[in-house]
Amino acid sequence: MVKAVKDVIPLVLASKTDWRNSLAREWHLIVGTLATRTCLEKIYDDTVVIGVYESHWMQELYLLSSDIKDLINSMLQVPHIKHVRFKLVEERTKNVRVLYPKKMKRPESAPLNTSQVQALSRIKDEALRNALSDFWARCTMFQEKG
Repeated sequence: MVKAVKDVIPLVLASKTDWRNSLAREWHLIVGTLATRTCLEKIYDDTVVIGVYESHWMQELYLLSSDIKDLINSMLQVPHIKHVRFKLVEERTKNVRVLYPKKMKRPESAPLNTSQVQALSRIKDEALRNALSDFWARCTMFQEKG
């Protein structure tokens, strides 16, 4: 009899009573509101690596690491965790596709007044002159025309 892997994996994980599986499953319950700022990165023998999304939260959590360790062990009902480590990670979002804006094109004509043209003409570096002109074009691109 052939079974799909997606049907077998939940059965295998449910049959194991490994504390690591329960820790991973119950992570959001253990840390509560900190689940929005952290994630469970890795579980070693007696060490948990917690991913933290912002560096200032890493400092705060480091100061509370003994309390976090005690909280995890109390939820597991057996003191498996002896060390808690922290790692700065990027926040992962589920089912969210990050779209980056396309590179903006320079408008056909970016009107400069006479004082701006004179100021740009005094700049010897052509790359800087072009960059400033492009910057002005981008700034004026979104102004309401009226």
